[in-house]
Amino acid sequence: YGFGGEFFGDDSSLEISSRLGYRLLAKRQWILGLNAGVDASLYGEDTYAQVGVGMEALARGVEFRLNGYIPVTTASKLLESGSTVQALVNNRLILEKSDTYLVQLGGFDLEAGLPVVRFSSGDLWLYGAYYLLSGDQISTYSGVRARVQANLDSRFSVGGTISYDDLFKTQASGYVSYRFAARSRDSNRNDPAQP
Repeated sequence: YGFGGEFFGDDSSLEISSRLGYRLLAKRQWILGLNAGVDASLYGEDTYAQVGVGMEALARGVEFRLNGYIPVTTASKLLESGSTVQALVNNRLILEKSDTYLVQLGGFDLEAGLPVVRFSSGDLWLYGAYYLLSGDQISTYSGVRARVQANLDSRFSVGGTISYDDLFKTQASGYVSYRFAARSRDSNRNDPAQP
């Protein structure tokens, strides 16, 4: 489960995320998993929700993940409409009209990872991903993402991501993860919470 939000007067929002999954050990080499859940965003008086589904295949030397995002509500909402002054030509005013929409996105992402360094208490993994998203008011777009994660011991991990697409351009973020249940040394070490 996860919670988050932004609180700024009338533009306050609250986000809630939940996942339920199942994993099984196949032939003592692969961990195969399925998960599903609901993400909900409360923005003002409106609620936006999506269903998330995922599959994963994890081994000691490679990982694959496929996640899909299916909007429950697909319509965009006009948040703000206005005009700005562009120029004054003789006795005529030139205005530029602009609209701001809240748009819910759907799509999928596919990620693969490999370990690059192993050390006594953990390891370092590199990941590459491709994603595709679409929504009302925008064209379908795709992007790529790179991620690095250092598992410092059986509970503590740090990582960072960088992504690029035509809509959001280049974005970077970092994260810290702590697990209350230690990972097995004999199975895959990495089960990150996505940033």
